[in-house]
Amino acid sequence: MSISSHRPIILTDVETIPAEGMVLEETKNSFPVSIYHKLIAASFSVLNPTPKGYDFQQLITISGSEPKILSAYSRIHERTQPWWVTYNGHSFDFNVINIRSFVNGIPQKGWYQPGTKWASYPNRFADWHTDLCDVMSGYGATKKLKLDVVAASIGLPGKSLGMDGSKVADYYAAGRLAEIRNYCEADTLNTAGVYLRWQLITGEINLAQYAYSIEQFLCFLEREGQKDDARHLHKFRDL
Repeated sequence: MSISSHRPIILTDVETIPAEGMVLEETKNSFPVSIYHKLIAASFSVLNPTPKGYDFQQLITISGSEPKILSAYSRIHERTQPWWVTYNGHSFDFNVINIRSFVNGIPQKGWYQPGTKWASYPNRFADWHTDLCDVMSGYGATKKLKLDVVAASIGLPGKSLGMDGSKVADYYAAGRLAEIRNYCEADTLNTAGVYLRWQLITGEINLAQYAYSIEQFLCFLEREGQKDDARHLHKFRDL
């Protein structure tokens, strides 16, 4: 998407656990399909495109009630119609969001109604939703890379908090929700760093705009990292 866009850009990531009573026999030994996931956390980072580059404005995480999380996505779609950026969001994050909205009976009109067949959120190739995992694999032409690998290749922390997605359900059962929130935020920020580099190499921003964006990213992390519950952000400040 172009730096000249007047829409906000929101990077997002979700964390899930198996839905109660819905893990069927055929899914027990494999990664469950989207309908058998229950949302427990979602993180959002807001970027503002400017002629100089990208300004980082917010980092927000919602956790707990699945209907509350789903309703947050519904409100964002309705009120702002942002450009979304995810890592594997077409295959997982927004797939889960929309299927679980179906299960919970929560409308996502703002996802399905705006735009056209060719320019809309559900369209895999439209700028409305950039799934970096999909784009960087040539839309399935090559094997998809994990976020941890891509992030670490450009000096980002990746999954350096001692946690990965396979541990989320155990952490949730142990009441360690704060650590799940931190993990979700870290994935969102790793995605942000990957997005900035991808914008550079695809020509959407130039070197000066990239340098400005990285500077703003680091300033944002410095501000956020001063909060009492933000020690997990310190790993990003050494970029």
